[in-house]
Amino acid sequence: MNWNDIIGHSDIIKRLRAAISNDMFPHAVIFSGARGIGKFTTAEVSAAALLCQSKNNAPCGECQSCRAIRAGVHPDLFVITPDTSAKQPVIKVGQIRQLLADISLAPMLSELRVIIIDDAHLMNGVSQNSILKTIEEPVGKSAYILVTDRRSDLLITLRSRCMTMTFNRLTPEELALGLRDRNIGDIEQISQLSDGSPGRAIQLSNEGGLKLRAAVFDILKSIEK
Repeated sequence: MNWNDIIGHSDIIKRLRAAISNDMFPHAVIFSGARGIGKFTTAEVSAAALLCQSKNNAPCGECQSCRAIRAGVHPDLFVITPDTSAKQPVIKVGQIRQLLADISLAPMLSELRVIIIDDAHLMNGVSQNSILKTIEEPVGKSAYILVTDRRSDLLITLRSRCMTMTFNRLTPEELALGLRDRNIGDIEQISQLSDGSPGRAIQLSNEGGLKLRAAVFDILKSIEK
């Protein structure tokens, strides 16, 4: 996984790479923007770069840290996702408490720990306050990346302790350019229909979205007749 895996957002990538190479990555940052726009992918690549043992062109893809991330076993990378076993997806306080217990130990492979919380707005109030406390009083060196498409659902106190990076929707031209090396057909049409979201574009391609759209149009035309 590297920066080329991110579609668009060149300005954000530039800022992130500069911050990481200069050891100035925020202690806590919110990646905010529409769903499917590339926030989580950017969080993963940022984590890989932060944990990379090479100081040049991180993530290098070759060091022990990068290999551990590729295998999904890096001991200093923690990814929290919503529990979907309940009626409504939620990040439970038990998940946060377990995280806090895990990160109380010293880093094992890298110089810091990276914590990614996906759909961070799905933390309840207790969970958010627990994260807020550890952000305010960190144990050791760590970086928190909160990914959300509903930033306003986060506590004001939590938002105030984090830097926010806003991911805007891509233009059809940016989206088409980013999709060209990803074995996707009908790029121009899909880019127009995806509302600036790479995730939506890939989903449309995988699900045969254009064929379905054409079939619906055919049905509507036949009804009109």
